[in-house]
Amino acid sequence: MKKLLISTLTSALLFTGVSVSQPSKTDAATVTQFNSGQAVSNYRLNIELLKLINGERTKRGIAPLYYNSNTSVISGTNTRAYEVTRYFSHYRPNGTLFTTAFAPAVRPYVKGENVMRRALRTGEMPTSDARYLAKVMFEQWKQSPDHLQNMLRTSYKRASISVKVAYDAKAKRNYYYAVQIFTTK
Repeated sequence: MKKLLISTLTSALLFTGVSVSQPSKTDAATVTQFNSGQAVSNYRLNIELLKLINGERTKRGIAPLYYNSNTSVISGTNTRAYEVTRYFSHYRPNGTLFTTAFAPAVRPYVKGENVMRRALRTGEMPTSDARYLAKVMFEQWKQSPDHLQNMLRTSYKRASISVKVAYDAKAKRNYYYAVQIFTTK
């Protein structure tokens, strides 16, 4: 009887979406693989996200955004993605604005930034599905008027995104951290 009650209670908790276990810290090898781009292609992720953004821009009569393949922009975007895993802000850990993460040659063109943090569900591993991850990010940013405005701003011509996974010890769970950078050139 006791076994049946425990089984029924566990099933009820799982059915209602309540977890009986704490989320586990994703192992370091999985995080390293994801964060290095081995699990999901950063290029593919950029293209999938731009398809969604450009679909929205087209509906509103706005010219499309293009992928920013400039290595200085990509490098700065990756730097920002690592920074927001520790300091979730449009300001850098040193207190300067996000634009200072970029090389002086491209800094005048770096004009906008979207940042995002989304918890991985209990037992969820970082995905290798670029289309799924792009949709998650797009939908979250679309719900925020300021982030949506960045995605639709007509002066922005190019964009670059970088996503990392990190464990938040205080929240006791893993998170996706994403940074999208918009440039005027």
